Amino acid sequence: MLKVFLAPLSLIVLLPANPPSLLGLPQEASRYLPKFKLPIPSRTKLKKAYLKQWYAPWMGMQTMEDLDKVFWIQETLHEPGYDKHLQPYTNAKLQEILADMDIAHYPSVGIRAVVIADANVRAVPTDAPYYLKDGYPFDRWQNSMIFAGTPVLITHYNKAKTYAHIQSSFVFGWVRLDKLAAVSSKQVQTFLHFRHYLTPTRDKIPLANRGVAHMGEIFIKVPHHFRQVYTYAKDTEGFVKLIPTPLHSPHFTPFPRPFTQRAMAVVIDTMLGQPYGWGGADQKRDCSAFTRDSFASFGILLPRNSLAQVRYANNMVDLSHLPPRKKEAYIIRHATPFATILWLKGHIMLYLGVKHHRAIVAHNVWSVLVSKNNTYNIKKAAITTLDIGYKNAKHPPAFSLLARILGMSDLYRYALKLPNKF
Repeated sequence: MLKVFLAPLSLIVLLPANPPSLLGLPQEASRYLPKFKLPIPSRTKLKKAYLKQWYAPWMGMQTMEDLDKVFWIQETLHEPGYDKHLQPYTNAKLQEILADMDIAHYPSVGIRAVVIADANVRAVPTDAPYYLKDGYPFDRWQNSMIFAGTPVLITHYNKAKTYAHIQSSFVFGWVRLDKLAAVSSKQVQTFLHFRHYLTPTRDKIPLANRGVAHMGEIFIKVPHHFRQVYTYAKDTEGFVKLIPTPLHSPHFTPFPRPFTQRAMAVVIDTMLGQPYGWGGADQKRDCSAFTRDSFASFGILLPRNSLAQVRYANNMVDLSHLPPRKKEAYIIRHATPFATILWLKGHIMLYLGVKHHRAIVAHNVWSVLVSKNNTYNIKKAAITTLDIGYKNAKHPPAFSLLARILGMSDLYRYALKLPNKF
């Protein structure tokens, strides 16, 4: 999750309006496409790898055992925090939430299920927010947004039986029980026998009777029916019902898409300018959701947080020892445009290429420091340099994006080297 900001929100809101010229770059990813084309990685291999990971919660996924990891949020239940009205939580209220988690009886079940409607994944079994001094939008109890159709393993319930603790292929946490349906063994086999999937080529496409289709989402194509996909509901016994749903938009394509730089530019352009949303709140994206949804339609299923993403392909290059300009030179020389992710603590960015000898990235970011006492608010998905606010300074300050980059991972090379068997 994004932690690029280094100043409290109370300071940010008192700053003058940001000068629009600070970004200073064309906000269309296609403007940065390299002249050369790369070989296209195997779509068959990418699809197999993606679906194996996607369906892992139904295929013998082990229940997480480390209570400190599963319930990592417990520390907030012992610290002062603020509710949606910016009133401090009482200790009694925090202890009530902690008791409702029923940690002593975890894990209490092991049920295969599917998300039937887009849902929030929460760190605690409540929709109430928890803010520290930085305030909105940083709800520390908001973990992620999870799409309808995502396979999950239910491992536990809260005492009130309003939430289930789930594990998915990329995130774990609490999901409202009315957003989930059980999946029988027979239904699991039905899902596994589907062969064709579709993915959107634009973001937030309206669907008949079921919200919107998001960039990075996949849909099972109804066999032998033109332009129909399955959406989901729950039957009277709590099991999933598959509902054939017509697609009224032309903006869908077979999954996975060919992994090309031009196709990635199209994906990025559909999300640029969209507002920032911590942990997927209000169906918006933060930095890691932006990166994850950028790669998903190509058959690369990244995990939830930025550190896990840069480690995903097992090819992370450690850049922490390099001074800023040498770090940038290494990135420019070795990174694959539109396929390499750059990581700093709490933040992730997608490398696009070079303009005026500076590395260019796309990311969804709340704000960055441009001096020790001045924060530049971006609050959206944008294309920036790595030294935003410092122009061509020979030595960008230690709190700059460039100076804080710790590693990079090339997902194009990962895709090229996928094995034949999984």
